Amino acid sequence: ARLMLAWRGLIVTHALGGSAAACSTELAAHESTGACPLLPSEYPQGSTRRLRIASVSLASDTTLIHLLGAEQLVAVSWVVDWAEYSPHVGAVPHNLPRLTGNAESVAALHPDLAVVAEYSTPGIGAALRAVGVPTFALTASQSLDEILDEVQRLGACIGVAPRARDWISDLRARVSA
Repeated sequence: ARLMLAWRGLIVTHALGGSAAACSTELAAHESTGACPLLPSEYPQGSTRRLRIASVSLASDTTLIHLLGAEQLVAVSWVVDWAEYSPHVGAVPHNLPRLTGNAESVAALHPDLAVVAEYSTPGIGAALRAVGVPTFALTASQSLDEILDEVQRLGACIGVAPRARDWISDLRARVSA
């Protein structure tokens, strides 16, 4: 039960100005090239260039820390240090900036990608895109399958699809146990 509660609000359908189906179609169209449609084409999947990713919600903190490690992020949400909500208390370097959902603070970091949650900070994705920051937006999930699909899409977008698949397999096994 605890695992399920931790996952209920974690990640959801990908919002790129349209429906989840439209986003899935757009991502599928780019799978053959290995490029994430949200990032400039010079950052293909598998690139050795380290992406500068800003995480603006606890859901994206959790997913990105599992997929990349905290050391690969340029910022995390301010909630990452709250013991009542975060499984990452003490695991994220204190010198890593904490974001409050303010679009200007995120943009000032000049990230290659900002992963935001429209359900907790409405409008932040549009504000960041308006100033040229590529954005992967999370919305409220309705099922565990939607959560895991989102993890897979984000993993593919940032070039760690195999790691995302492995984590999803592990999570499904833990839920089934």
